[in-house]
Formats: sequence, C-alpha cells, structure tokens
Amino acid sequence: MPLSRLNHSNDSTTLEEMYATPILYRTDKNKWRSHGQYEQEGRTIIHSYKDMFGATCKNGVRIFVQGEAGSGKTTFVAKLVLDWCKGFQSTIKTNEAETDLEDLETLQMFPFVFLVTLRDSIGEREIPKMIKQQVTDIIYSDFKREKAYALVQQIMEKEICLVVQDGLDEWNDVQIKLGQPLMLSSHTSCFVLTTTRPWKMADESIKDSDVGDLIMLEGVQDPYKLCAKVIGKYKDGDITSHLCDFESYLRSSNVNNDMMLKPMLLNLFVLAWIEDNPLKGSSCEIYSVLLDTLLIKTGKVGTGKQDNGYQWPPVKCFARTRYLKPNIEIINTLSLLAFRQLFSLVKEFRIVFVDKDMKKYKISKDIKIFALRCGILVERKCPTLTYASSTFSFVHKSVQEFLAAYFIACSQHAIDVFIPWLIEKGHYNIDDMFNIFKFLCGLNIEAANKLSCLLDGLEGTWYLMKFQKTLMDGCREALANDVDETKIKLKLSSIKYWHQFYYVDYIPFNCVVNENLSSIRSLTIIDSCLKSGELYLHSQYIKDVLISSAHCLENLQLTFTVDCAAIRHIDWYKNSANFRITDNFKTLKTIRIYCIIFSLSKLLFPDDATIEMPSDIEMIFPGSNSHATGIKDIIVPCTIEEITLQNVTISSTWLRHLLMKLASFDHAVTCRLRGCTITTSSAFSDKACNDNHTSDGDSCESNSIQRDRNNLTFVCSPDCEGLYEALTGLKIKNLKLFRISRYDLFANILHTIAELESLKIAFFTFINDSEPLDFNFNACNKKTIEFIALSPVELRNLLGKFSECDHPLEFRLHCGVDEDRLREYDDIMRDLHLLQFPGVTLNSCSLCEECFCCEYDDYGDCDNSIHDSQFKFHNAFYIRIELQCKGN
Repeated sequence: MPLSRLNHSNDSTTLEEMYATPILYRTDKNKWRSHGQYEQEGRTIIHSYKDMFGATCKNGVRIFVQGEAGSGKTTFVAKLVLDWCKGFQSTIKTNEAETDLEDLETLQMFPFVFLVTLRDSIGEREIPKMIKQQVTDIIYSDFKREKAYALVQQIMEKEICLVVQDGLDEWNDVQIKLGQPLMLSSHTSCFVLTTTRPWKMADESIKDSDVGDLIMLEGVQDPYKLCAKVIGKYKDGDITSHLCDFESYLRSSNVNNDMMLKPMLLNLFVLAWIEDNPLKGSSCEIYSVLLDTLLIKTGKVGTGKQDNGYQWPPVKCFARTRYLKPNIEIINTLSLLAFRQLFSLVKEFRIVFVDKDMKKYKISKDIKIFALRCGILVERKCPTLTYASSTFSFVHKSVQEFLAAYFIACSQHAIDVFIPWLIEKGHYNIDDMFNIFKFLCGLNIEAANKLSCLLDGLEGTWYLMKFQKTLMDGCREALANDVDETKIKLKLSSIKYWHQFYYVDYIPFNCVVNENLSSIRSLTIIDSCLKSGELYLHSQYIKDVLISSAHCLENLQLTFTVDCAAIRHIDWYKNSANFRITDNFKTLKTIRIYCIIFSLSKLLFPDDATIEMPSDIEMIFPGSNSHATGIKDIIVPCTIEEITLQNVTISSTWLRHLLMKLASFDHAVTCRLRGCTITTSSAFSDKACNDNHTSDGDSCESNSIQRDRNNLTFVCSPDCEGLYEALTGLKIKNLKLFRISRYDLFANILHTIAELESLKIAFFTFINDSEPLDFNFNACNKKTIEFIALSPVELRNLLGKFSECDHPLEFRLHCGVDEDRLREYDDIMRDLHLLQFPGVTLNSCSLCEECFCCEYDDYGDCDNSIHDSQFKFHNAFYIRIELQCKGN
C-alpha cells in the first residue's frame, strides 16, 4: 500500500505494517441531525467483529460504514478481508495486537468474502458482474471465466457470503435509478458491507429500508501509534525520541488535534516531517497540501505555467501543489462560500448550511457534486416526514477557516469594507476571527496588518491575552511562509511580557513588540521572565521600552512572584537608573504593582513567619522615600487615575505623601492597597493618634495643595498600625477598609479624616460582644457608612448611636448569618419596624439563603489568582439592611 496519497508509486509497505485500530461505533440511523452530526446518545462502541456482525442474525442485511475523506474506510475493509484470510489458515496464530479486532473466529461464519472497489466498476450495476470483473476475470483464463462466474452465482445463492463494497460515494448508476449496486433477489444469504462518505447517504434513492446497520468510522484510536509505525519505516534509532521530535513539530505547525485522528492527514504530516520538514511549520502549506490531496481524484494536473495571463500562484503556499491550479476557479467559488457562511448573520448556518445558501454564492450542482466527491464538502441527510432534505458543511471547520482566509487574502473589498462592518456590528465569533487571522498572516501579510488594526481596538482582559497570543502565532506563520520581517506590521497596543510569550515565542514576540514600541497603551511586565538570576528581560531593554512608549502609555502593571529565592533576582527595578515613574509619562492613567505569593511560598514560610517581599517599591517613584519631607518630593504623572499595590512593603510616610499628592489632582483618583506591609515611624503610638492629627507639618501643606478639590478614593485590606499613621489628618472622599483588626486605632483617627463622604468597613469576623464597637457618627461629615460583618450586639449598639446622629446619614449592613443567630437579627429588624430607634428609617431589609460575597470591584481588575477566600461569607444566610437618619 502507498504511504501517501500524493505518491502512489511508493507501495513497498504492507497493510499490517501501517494499520492502526479505527474508532468504530454503531449509531441509530434514524437519529440523523439537521446540523450535520449524529446523536451522541445511543452510540455503541465496536470492539470486535462480533459487535459488528453479531448485532443481527438476519441474512441479507446491509451494513454501511460511514466516514469522512481520509478517515481510513478503505484500509479498514482491506484489513477485514485480510483477517478473514488469516482465520482460515490454521498454521498462523494471531492475537489482538496483530488484528486489532480480537475475534477472527467470527469472520469464519462467512465461507466466502468478496471485496469490490466500486471506483473500478463505474459502468456496472450488478454486484455479481462487478465480482466477475474484479475477481474471476483476473484469476481465470478466458475459457474458464464463464464457469467461474456461474460458480460465483451459485455460491451467492446458497452460501452465507460477505460482499464488501468500498467507496459507494465514488459510484453512480449509469441509468440514474439505483442508489447502490443491485443485489439479485436470489442472493438472500449475502451480507453486504458498504463504505461511503456521509454525503452519499443523503441520496434520495437510498431508502431507509436499505440501511440495516449504520456504523461510524472516525479515524484511528491512537494517532501516535500510527506515527511510530510510519517513522520506524523510514528512520533508524530510538522511535520514542523521534516521536517526541515529531510531536514538537506538530505543535509548531499548529495542527488541529481533530485532524490527527485521520490516517490520511496523519501520514501527510509524518512524511512531511521525515522529508526534512518541508512544511516549515506553516499551517497554510499544510492545508494547501491537504486540499491538493483531496483533489487527486479529479485527475487534473497543473503545468505550473500562467494560463491566459492568470498569475499563478495566487498565494505562495499553492506553489508546490499539483491539483489546485486546474481547479482554482472552483476553489475560489468555495472560498467565497466558506467566508460568507462563517460570518453569516444567522449563527446556526455558519458551519452547517443548506442548498439555498450555496445557490446564493453561485455554487452550481456540478460544483457541489465535485466538492462532495473530492471530500471538501460533506452532505448529511436530515430526517423529515414531509420531504427529503440535506445539510452541508466543509470536511473540517479548520478547512473552512483556511478557505475563508484565502478569500480575504484575494479580496480587497473583504478586508477594507466587509470585515470592518462585521467588527463594528459584532457579527462574528472571536475564535473564528483569530483562526482566520493566523492563516491570513501566511497568505497575505498586508491584509493581516489591516485586520490586526481592527482587532486591536477591542477590549477585555481575556481578549487582550488571547489577541497577543494570536499575533505571536500569526507572526510565526508569516515567517514560516518566508514573509520579509520588515513587512510584518501587526498592531498590538497592549503588551504583556510573560514567560509563555517570551520564552516560547522569542522571535515573533520581539518582531511584534519592536514594531509597536512607539504606540503601546498598556504594558504588563511579569518577573517570571527572570530565571536563575539571569535576566531574559534586560534592564536596559525595559528602560528603552518605557522611554519609547512614555508619550502614549496609559496603563502599567508590574507583577513580582514571590517563590523561593526568585525575589532576589528582581533587581532591574531597584536600580534607580533603570526605571522611574516620572512626569515624562504624559498619558499614564493606571499603575499596578502586584507581588503574588504562590502556594509554594506559603508551604515554605509558615503563617507566623515573615515572607520576604519587595521593599524598594518606593524607588519607582522619583524623590519618594521614607525620608521625604513633603508631597512635592513625589513625582507622579498628573494624569494618574488609579494606583494599585499588592503584597509590597512601603513606609507610612511614603504612603501618606503619595495620598496627599493624589488628592491634589483635579480629577477622581483611586488608590488600592492589598496585603501590603506598611512600616511605622518610631514616634507613632496610640497616644500620638489621640493627640496629633497630623505629623511633620503635613497638615498645612496638605490643606494648601488640596484646597477644595477632593476626589480621592482609598481602598485597603488588611489594616495595620502603619496604615492609620498614614491616614491621620488626610482628606479622603471615599474610604474602604477591609479585614480590620485594629479597630481601636481606626476609631482614634477617624475624626481626623476630613471631607469623608463614604465609608465602608469590613471586619469579616465578629468583634467580641463583650467589647462594644465604639463608633462616633457625629465625628465627621460622612454621607454613607457601610459595615460588613456585625454581630447582633454590635449592630444594636451602633443603631443606638446612629439614632443620635446630628446630620443626614445613610447606614448599610451586609453580614453573613448563622442559623442559630438569625432570631437575634429578626428581633432588631422588628424593633426597626416598630420605630424603637428614634430618627432612624428602615429603607430596605433582605435575608437570603445563599453565600454572601463582597464586591471585588473594590479592588479593580486584579488577577483571578489573588482572589481571597476571606472575602466570602459561607454562612447559611446573609442579611442586608439599609437605614437612613435625617439628623437632629
């Protein structure tokens, strides 16, 4: 048998050497679905020949084995006949490893087996005559052929025979009456096993009563077992090592996993790799060769010359093909169908479509039949009681995406007009668009450059990550197709330096980044690009990136990973000459600095131990350190709208000056701290909190600069002594404190925070009821106060003080409630309804039987990996109360 359908002359390989166990299952013939697939329910896996032939005891049954092009139908029936032969040779011992289906004795129920390839009997209508033509006429001489034919007729009438018909989709009745070859009525003892592609089963001339059993064949069970056999045929040495190299080749070539199940394609990939990687990791070339393979049956071979002034090839990856050129007009028509259906406004018809859809794009009956016979299109029958109908699809979705990309590559109107309209209206699937983009980079880099500009404007954290990976894949595809690197101008304005991009895609990553240095709007740098103390991202390189993007950068995120000694290698930001956030950044809006503590670190450092964290974050802001004398020393871009710090170490003095600087801006600014260590000055104490509202003369400077502008929101979790030292005497509009443990310090400094309009306090654990919460509602001019986690005793105590408030105020409570304390809250709500608290109005009250979760919005767009379980109440109920006090 030939190893490749593109080279039939190389047939030195035996069937047994290259055979791999197929995926076979019986399905209900009546459960064909209109969207082109069969029902998953009711499938029966076939493990043996008994499963295949033993399901029915009736003679004359017709079994159909259905599979897509290249799935292994012909090889399977050839192996079946070979196993039948082995079963009658008692001297040959076989086992499951050799036969794949374990029961050769089942095949011995057939004294005679006849294999007929229907593609070789186009003009014949009757099975006995086909057997005569392909079997007896080859075995016997002229004067014996008639007697042999008569013997065949006699055998088929009296004996239980198995007739194997291979390739029903390649046969047509010359009289256009029969859907399948004619089995004479006298041959009632014959089983007929027929292989076909799905589209042939949609033929109206094949009645439901003609189909006894329907068996699906979907490729091979173990693709890499087949790969090992092919590799072993051509390469010496360790097969395991060769197989690992081949798997790496597949990953670099972006081969779809579903396509690995089909022996035809699998052999194509293996042989391409064996022949010194001629595909060069190019997906475009792989799919070009695939189309060329499917078109072999046309028999038309291109000359490689220009015909009638038509330029060949239209795309570079078609240059090495043989059968695409004479059929290029049909391919062009099918590419239009692929493109328009993939972006159909009716989502249900994007992958599966009907005859009416094809007629809209001038798919004639001849082209349809051509595409079905080649295997580019697949037709499936739809069950309806009123009329016969069919649905169509491309042989694989990736083939449709490749043809759609080819259409875009050849159509200026598609990339300039139609696709911008699709993106504006949102009539597309983003994964489909990304897959097309990768192909387009190898087919037409100018069109890919335009498409990247359209896709770059879309938003979303998940999208940006996926988009950057797609651009890396597209750049790699372009380079694999020998595209000049200077022509690759893919647009990427949000860049993330991450090891998965930087290590694996070093060349395409740098190609894309260097093209976009002067237009970066969002930049994320993760220290996992550092390894074993060696900088993969050099300090000077980072500095150059920041300088180049200073005029347009809007969002900057730095993420450090505390894992073993890795933190000791983070030295590029410690050197003040390498990176500073200065006022040279004219458009910077967001700064986020995260230090993520992985679970490994938690194992190495017990809870009562100190985890080493970055302590030089202050060095990033020029002029700011623990010895700064005032807020003028801190240089922060005046365009800043958000600063987020997580798990870093800072001083209370530095934090104080930073907040004062941010509060001086004339626009809303949010500062978020989570898990940060805030060091205190030696002079700070509880007594100092009571006696001194500010420190080091900051009050005058703060008031003179802040004036009447106060748009600062500050969020922090958890609290600590250094936090309250920093907050003393500041002007903050919105204050949100989570996981409070030092309420005594908070209560002491709260009255010093001027112009506070909104306060949210979250304890997450109940304070000891024996020590009531001391909260003075009259201490400052707040508009809204929100508590999270108050015990009934604490709540009742605060309500009493709330009723004495001398100005209008809103009070909210969110709290997880255990069932045993639910009655106490009910009593409080009853008293509220009965007006037991003068001046207090109950706006709303709700009790839900579900887990209460604090709003993560308070921490902005943090990584999912840092969500803290302590931000959830896992109680049986949670209660929400909203009150209002009009003021005395």
